Amino acid sequence: MRKSAPKSVDEKQHKSYGKVPAYLIKAKEQKEEQARLKAMEAEQAKCPPGTRLMPEEERQDTLNDLRQARKETEEQILRLPLTMKTMQIQNHKRELEDKVEKLDKAIATFSKQKVYVQM
Repeated sequence: MRKSAPKSVDEKQHKSYGKVPAYLIKAKEQKEEQARLKAMEAEQAKCPPGTRLMPEEERQDTLNDLRQARKETEEQILRLPLTMKTMQIQNHKRELEDKVEKLDKAIATFSKQKVYVQM
């Protein structure tokens, strides 16, 4: 038997030499997808029953609306007369102050990173 001459480096390698096979790419993508789904399920498990996590954009919009309402309520308080002789004016001022307190509590709630709302 005769030995053939050694092939050059280019002749030994096939056209897809050094490339990652498609089945490995697909397997990696599936593994990443499963990990993402598992993380999502773990996040959902943290939610109290009957609630959902509020999206960031919706939380920011709500927070801006609450701040605007607080600003308007404070302006209404400032427009009240300095001398409050009637019960009606005194009650109106008390209602506005209560509203500011409620808005402050709501602002504190929506200022958190994660807000859960009832479904």
